[in-house]
Parts: sequence; C-alpha cells; structure tokens
Amino acid sequence: MNSELVSLRTLIKTPMLLALPALSELERAMPKAASKWDQRGRQFVLEDLAHHARFFGTAALYGNPDLLSDYVDWLKVLMSRLRFKIESLARSARILDTVSKGILQDADGQVFSEYCLLAEKALLQPDSTENVYTHDPEVSNLYARQYLSSLLEGKRGYATELVQGLADQGKSLIELYDEVFIPSQHKLGYLWHNGKISVVQEHYVTAATQAIISSLYSRLFQDASENRPLMFAACAEGELHELGIRYIADYFQASGWNTRYFGSNVPGDDLYKEIITQRPEVIALSATLAVNIPAVESLVKKIRAQKDFEPFILLGGHAVSTSGKLWQEIGASGSSLKAPEALSLAHKFLMGKTV
Repeated sequence: MNSELVSLRTLIKTPMLLALPALSELERAMPKAASKWDQRGRQFVLEDLAHHARFFGTAALYGNPDLLSDYVDWLKVLMSRLRFKIESLARSARILDTVSKGILQDADGQVFSEYCLLAEKALLQPDSTENVYTHDPEVSNLYARQYLSSLLEGKRGYATELVQGLADQGKSLIELYDEVFIPSQHKLGYLWHNGKISVVQEHYVTAATQAIISSLYSRLFQDASENRPLMFAACAEGELHELGIRYIADYFQASGWNTRYFGSNVPGDDLYKEIITQRPEVIALSATLAVNIPAVESLVKKIRAQKDFEPFILLGGHAVSTSGKLWQEIGASGSSLKAPEALSLAHKFLMGKTV
C-alpha cells in the first residue's frame, strides 16, 4: 500500500485533497461550461465538490446508504431551486470516483467508489414523493405563524412581545418550544431550502429565536438543587445547528436536572476534559449534518475508554435519526429526537444504576 494514500477519515477532515484534482478533471471534461466560470464561480464549484466528497466519504466510512440517500434528497431539492442540471451533479460524483483512485487507500477507495456510483445513480433517478425535503411542514399554531412572519419582516420586538405575552398567560418554556419555536424553525428551514427566503433571513430568524429563548430563562427557570443528577448537552465539533439539543437540555432542566448546555461547534478535546472532570450522569450530543458524526464518534470512544466512568450517552440530531442504528455502532447508550423519550431513557439508566 502506498503510504502517501489517505484514509476516509482524513478525506472527511480535508476534502480539498479530493476536491482540487476533481475540479481540474471537471474543467477538462466540461471545457465550454468551465470557460464561463469567473473566480467566484470556480470557487463555488470547488466548495461543492468538497461538500460532496465529505458527505459521500462519511456514508462510505460507516457503510450507511441511508446517510447517502438523505444527502442526495437534500441536493435534489437545492439543485432544482437553483436550476442546476442534475446531470452535471451526477458527473461530479463520477469524477470524484475517478480521481479518488490515486488518493485514497485501497480498501477505503473501493468503498468510496461504490458510494460515488450509488450517488450518481440516485441523482439521475426521478425525485420521489418520499423526499422529506419537498414536504411543506405546515404550521397549525396561529402564534407560531405570527411569530415567524414577524421575524421574517424584521419585527423582532413584536415577536418578543408575542412570546412574552404567552409566558404571562402561563405558557412554560417547554410549551413555547413545542408550540412556537420548534414548528417555526422547521418551517424556516423549508422556506430557505426551497428558495422562498434568503440565507440572511434564515440566519436572522434563528439568531433572534436564540436571543428570545435566552431572555425567558430568568422568569421561567429556577436552578435545580445541587443533589440533582448532572446532564451535559452539546453539538458536535463543527455542528452549527443547535436549537434541537438546546431544547433537550432545557427539557431536562425544567424536569429538575442540573444541566450544562455548551452550544454549537464545541471542541471535542475541551469538552472531553470537562466531562472527565465533572462526571455527568448523562451526556447528550447532537449532529444535524452527517459529516459531523465522526467527531461524535471520536468523543464517545474517548469517554468509553475511561474504565471507571460509565455515563449514559444520548445521541440526537437529523444525521443520527437518518442513520438507523449507527448510534449503537459508535458506542452510545441511546438515541432520540423527542425530549420526553430522551428523559425517560435517562431515568431508566439512573434507576438501573441504583438497583
């Protein structure tokens, strides 16, 4: 084996190893189209190739077709919205396969090639009605619709007053998550993915929602007593989608747990040190994007290597939910997207420890 060839794990961390030669090959294969790219356009193509390499590589690393299918479904909707020819995207998958043969180690190269070919085939197939990214998450709650509309119009003050008014009427933070924040965020993601709002609007609404949630803590939360079990919650390193795991953390806190929420893109080494120092009973980790699962796996393995420490490790996030039983393979204790179920799993774990 050539010692200079890299593994799939290295490729996922440094996808430009594959994206740069793939771009050169793509330019040779499509000279007419490539001649029209300006510097910015060329950079976009390069970044897209890097994204494809990472997602194909992650699915190949875990031998998980579901991760690949989910990414392809996401791509089809996005490319349709951008009016990008799906045949060009399929050609990119084929070119990534071609250039990988001189870059990836033999065994990893073989499985990566298989997943590139699977991606090409899936891309060229007609879109299915089962593609979740085409389904409009209708928002039935009037307050959630008003909340989202006001933020999309830049009326953060009105959205804040609406939520505070609901709190004054007796709504708990968890009820506000269930009825307002979560439904509006699901709708927001759909609107962006289908080109109905800009990425700037999506970022604004998400940032405003985070701030509004934070403003409610002093009036809706009380610190749990010190003798309550400790729970850590964090996004995987590299993961920026945090509302779901924040909801889980707040649900545990509202249920009487001592909870420490660390937010998005948490460095794995630093989180590991804090975990080993504080020894929480439950550790909840989230990965929305499949490419962040290896970071979760790395952290879980380091925790499991501690022979005198056996916490309940709960995994969640879209990537985890679409990957079947992958959470078991990487050493977690359980998986759930639903806060009540997550809390129930944690309670069962604690009861088992006391028996």
